[in-house]
Order: sequence, then C-alpha cells, then structure tokens
Amino acid sequence: MGLLLSACQLAFVIMRRRFTNITYKAAVFIAILVVFLLFWINAAVGIIGNENNPANLMYFTVILVGMIGAWFFRLRPRGMAITMVACSLTMLGVGLFGWQLSIGVDRSALLRDIFILSGFFCTLMLIAAGLFLAADE
Repeated sequence: MGLLLSACQLAFVIMRRRFTNITYKAAVFIAILVVFLLFWINAAVGIIGNENNPANLMYFTVILVGMIGAWFFRLRPRGMAITMVACSLTMLGVGLFGWQLSIGVDRSALLRDIFILSGFFCTLMLIAAGLFLAADE
C-alpha cells in the first residue's frame, strides 16, 4: 500500500512540475485519484464479489487503457480527455462483462454494487475529461 501511495504521489509531483495550467493539474489529480482508488478497492475488497474473485483482475485494463492513452497522446490535454472517456467506457464494459461471468452469486445485488462503483469511477473520469478539455482552450 505504501508503494502505491508513493507511486501516486511521485506521479502527481512530476506532473505538477511539468505543467503550469491549474485546470490540467486538477484533471491529473483526479486521474491519479481514480487509479489509486480503483487499485485499492479492487485489492482490498474486490468489486466483483470479493477480493479473491479473479474477475476483478479485469479492472486493471482500465488502468492499462489510461497508461496507453497517456503515452499515445503524449499527455496533451485533448488526447487525455479522449483517454479518460475511453477509460470510462472500459470501466462500464468490464463491469458488464464481469456481471455476465458471475455464477452462483446474487446477480441483482452484484449488478447494483458493480454499477454503483462503476458510476462513481466513470463520473470522476468524465470530470477529469472535462477538465482536460478546459485546459486545452
């Protein structure tokens, strides 16, 4: 956990020094917060069922999409907005796919839990996308 906190803090410090736009910095902060919370919640209690459910590993594709998008668009604001929207759609897709794979559990409660958390994360990602777009102007 300490390593995750340190990595997130280091990423924010590097971005804070590299960019001067306060809106961009806010978007980066939200994006890093999403990565931290997604990793932490997934490792601690799991999103699909419990933390031992291997379907939870699919949520790391959201982080991977974000990393690939940041690299591909070279951290430019408009590209990062596109990346955050892609991460949001990936989050919803993983939730739906994980719900479809769930067998032997209360699927209605699982659907509620998955989409409450997915909605929370998607909202944060879309706020970050809006901030990235605002930073591009």
